[in-house]
Amino acid sequence: MNSQQSIPLLKGEFDKISETFFKEVKIPNDYYTQLHRHSFFEIMLIKEGQMLHIINNKEQVVLPGTLILIRPRDIHRILPFHGNSCTLFNLEISTKVMEDLFSYLGPGFDRQTILDPPMPPTIHLSATQEGNLSEQITKIHYQHHWDKLRANLYLRNLIFDLVGLLYLPKTYDSDKPMWFNELLEQMIKPVNFRGGLKKMISLSGKSREHLSRSMKKYIGKTPSQFINSQKLNYSVNLLRYTDKSIIDISYESGFENPHYFYRLFSKEIGLSPGAFRKSSHEELLL
Repeated sequence: MNSQQSIPLLKGEFDKISETFFKEVKIPNDYYTQLHRHSFFEIMLIKEGQMLHIINNKEQVVLPGTLILIRPRDIHRILPFHGNSCTLFNLEISTKVMEDLFSYLGPGFDRQTILDPPMPPTIHLSATQEGNLSEQITKIHYQHHWDKLRANLYLRNLIFDLVGLLYLPKTYDSDKPMWFNELLEQMIKPVNFRGGLKKMISLSGKSREHLSRSMKKYIGKTPSQFINSQKLNYSVNLLRYTDKSIIDISYESGFENPHYFYRLFSKEIGLSPGAFRKSSHEELLL
């Protein structure tokens, strides 16, 4: 028997002024939602933990800092990911508010970029972007108790910012040098992260020491940690969506030593590659 419990949809009564519903939600590690769709737009920002998001018959392993815009036509559900609980910021927005915003943004804004793709707009925020959003959310929570009109003003400004982030995901962080932003954009490509640290140094045009200092300063990771995270994310998708052998996946993801891949994957994901593949296939049957 399935020990998990279905939770009610994260639905509340829309505020009459802002035509939104805003809440921070803590989802226990044994809860999930049924497949559903909304008559409104929904924005989710994952703050802590991990979750498995099934949307339009596809899977997303959602990590902290992930921002997702769920459109009225999207069909989705939330599942725990390997026993992890999850904290997320949930913002439901009436269709009318979003249509008004799209119209206000004018002819330079192509709404079909957001509305037409088969999968919803999804981006991973930088530490700076996530920090700015957390500050805005804290202001809204505080003002809601003292001044609801001001809270609604902050909320509308937040919606504007969120849509901008989703529509212009490649906008660079102003607090990082241009070369650094361009380097990170290049290093998320498989052809580059497979090349490891040597390729990263070559693309940066900086010394190894300069690169290491910059990585620590701007994202709090060493170059090797960043590269390995890209390789592991890539291997996760191969394990889920292909029947390739685990050894082949380790090489394709850029690991020269399959034993190191096994150890690192088990440490970071919490399961061996084989156990992860088995459990991910079982979750699809829930």
